[in-house]
Amino acid sequence: MVTKNSQIALYKKIDRQLLEKTRINLDPSLTYNNGIETSVIEIDEDIIAINEKDEQWAPDDHELTVNLGISIEEPYRLYGRNSVTSQQNELGIACHIYSKESHFQKTVPVGIINNTRDGKYINFSYVFPKSSLRGNVYLEFYIYLAEIREEIPFQANKVGMILTEENLYDLELIIDGDGSVFPMTEFEEKDGPLWKLEKHWVDANDAIFDASNVNLSLNTSHPLFEQVKKGKTRISRAMMGDIMIQAMSQIIQQVIIVENNDIEADDTYPNSVLAAVKYWIETFEITDTSSIFSISNTLRKHWERKLMSGVSEDD
Repeated sequence: MVTKNSQIALYKKIDRQLLEKTRINLDPSLTYNNGIETSVIEIDEDIIAINEKDEQWAPDDHELTVNLGISIEEPYRLYGRNSVTSQQNELGIACHIYSKESHFQKTVPVGIINNTRDGKYINFSYVFPKSSLRGNVYLEFYIYLAEIREEIPFQANKVGMILTEENLYDLELIIDGDGSVFPMTEFEEKDGPLWKLEKHWVDANDAIFDASNVNLSLNTSHPLFEQVKKGKTRISRAMMGDIMIQAMSQIIQQVIIVENNDIEADDTYPNSVLAAVKYWIETFEITDTSSIFSISNTLRKHWERKLMSGVSEDD
């Protein structure tokens, strides 16, 4: 996700060699409150599928905080006539956050880099509210000219000009695109069914796997709603598991059998309904997709083995 600049800069920029001299160290992490305590999700690569790191986090149930500790040991190296800006000016760090699927983009200030030999530490923290994230979310950190008091030839001369040749740090968060989080909502219908499944997509490879295209809804007025949602007993978990199996079976049947989509295709769009179906088929080892019976039986076998194992006989 590195930003590539096809233009030739007419002013000095911060290259990798200067970054190394400045000795910048980054410490990223994700945190959220699970209802009992703050859970930490370690970041060890630039692309993170959150539910592969922490299966308990859910975009509709939890906030998500992105943390980045930035330690700059020799910030003074960025200043001066032989560097990128005058010693009288001020540099800053900003973060561009955007997501096509989540329908937002914004640029937020991270901190100011002072011209000092004492070192600088900046602690960045940004909170995504629950139910605000879908698909892929990108964060791009860069250094920019924050304040100008003196202009020097061949140096940036307007506030806001980006000074890093490449982004200081890039992070891509995969929220729910692999099918590991099922879009679920609630509805209220007296004397209605416990649950219902709605299909709204036209092209499974083009439609994002979210509640606007496929939606499993639980009826809040149903006598079994609280029991199923809380999942405190083996029976309630089995009921919820059966609902999920039926829903996934119907979706797989529609996508593979009815619409005749090819899950082996190389051009499967990330975060799509088809990508979710492909994820289920691989995860639950569904080798026979010729009928809804073989699909549901395989799902049931793996679902019970993976999600119902280790439960006490007393619950």
